[in-house]
Amino acid sequence: MNLKQITKKDQLDLKKLYFDSIISIDERIYSQEQKRAWASQAWDNKNFDLSINEGKGWLIKNNNNNTIAFALRYPQNRIALLYCRGDSQRKGYGTKLIIKLENEAKEEGLTSLSTEASLISYKLFLRNKWEIIRKEKIIRMTRYFTWNEFDKSVDYIANQCKYLKLSGIYGVPRGGLCLAVALSHKLNIQLIEKPLKNSLIVDDVFETGLTLSSFKDIEGANFYVLVSKKKPIWWNTANLSYKKEWIVFPWENKANKLQEEKEFNKKREMK
Repeated sequence: MNLKQITKKDQLDLKKLYFDSIISIDERIYSQEQKRAWASQAWDNKNFDLSINEGKGWLIKNNNNNTIAFALRYPQNRIALLYCRGDSQRKGYGTKLIIKLENEAKEEGLTSLSTEASLISYKLFLRNKWEIIRKEKIIRMTRYFTWNEFDKSVDYIANQCKYLKLSGIYGVPRGGLCLAVALSHKLNIQLIEKPLKNSLIVDDVFETGLTLSSFKDIEGANFYVLVSKKKPIWWNTANLSYKKEWIVFPWENKANKLQEEKEFNKKREMK
């Protein structure tokens, strides 16, 4: 095991490790959708880069010189990030990093450290004699997207695209399929099985951007979603939404979606 102080040159390695650590979490704890949203913070959240560039921390490398764990403080009295690679978890690396940061903080004259712990990491901190000050409860508003809103959105998108020379319309499975079919009829343009050059690519929601971003480099492609939870940059939307809204579309089983929402909120509370 090789302990090394983090530098700006380590940023890409740390982002990859962060992503791997989150994606490897058991889906009984966090759903695939939750993990994607969380993992995308490495690229979408400016505070992540700020923590790495301005913070102080350490990483652990294995015998093959691969980074397997890291932790850092930002600001100096807060542990901002603590992650272990999926295949290196539960091997004591997290504890070693916590102890290293604690000792470093003591040398600087700090009397305490704080952190925001996930459902995964809070038990590690408790084992290292940390105390829970408060538990966070996330409240998500539910928005029921109606067929009337859907029809108006289809009309809006069709009007924006009517002069484009499109090779076809591709709906990202499964959320974009209804929109793609409706636009295909409205614009009298064929549905396609995969994105092509100069095609229209549609989805239901833009939240983390991971799905649509995978098609971003297709030449001449145009992108539309029914609802975007971010201000559009290279994509387009018919509607903007608050990030905390849980959106139920009219073709979805509302009973199932309510149960999913309930489970989502429950998992965000530490037991």
